Formats: sequence, C-alpha cells, structure tokens
Amino acid sequence: MTSKPLKPCNKPNCGQLTTTRYCEAHTTETTNDNRYYDKHHRDKRSNSFYHSTAWRKARQLAILESHGMCVSCFNDNRLVPGYIVDHIIPIKVNWLKRLDLDNLQYLCLSCHNKKTFEDKK
Repeated sequence: MTSKPLKPCNKPNCGQLTTTRYCEAHTTETTNDNRYYDKHHRDKRSNSFYHSTAWRKARQLAILESHGMCVSCFNDNRLVPGYIVDHIIPIKVNWLKRLDLDNLQYLCLSCHNKKTFEDKK
C-alpha cells in the first residue's frame, strides 16, 4: 500500500506539508470563511453567481491570464502569487460586467484587502 505524497498547504505563506489541500490548522479556517460571508453578507443573486459554472470558468481564465501572479504586485515589479479574482468594478456597482474579463484581476490577499478598503470609502 502506498501513501499519498506530501504537498504544501494551499494557504498562502503556510509551510506545512499535508496529503490534503490544506493542513489541519487551515482546513476549518478556509472552509468557514466564505460560508459565513455568503450566509450573512452576500445577497442571494451574488451568492448564486459565485457558485455558477460561468463564474468558475471566467475566474480560471483570469488566473491563467495573470500566470497565477498578483497583477498589482507585478505592476510594482514584485512577483507575489495571486489569491483572489477581484472585480475591478464591483458587481454591486455594475452587474453586467460580472463576467467581463477586462473587469477581472487576480490579486494577492494584501492587494485585495487594500482595494476593498478603497472601494468602501
């Protein structure tokens, strides 16, 4: 019987090796974050959209286009892995641009948080 090979945890900056997607410390953290937000903050139309096949395909194209790197950091001559596909113009502002690839950018968590903070101003 062969065991599964160890691989790094998918949580950015975590060095733990695991046989699953996330190490033990990040398994519950990762699965609960979006569920709470989806349940208490996101409207039903947006929630349905983020679980659609069309969004998954558009998201994957945005990641491929950026070669898996944060576009904001790359523009500052830094190579940082991306983490979140972000709508440049939020879907709450313009629902029609939700699948427009020119409106999607792959960002690291830090850049996404900065942009979200600016959007809320």
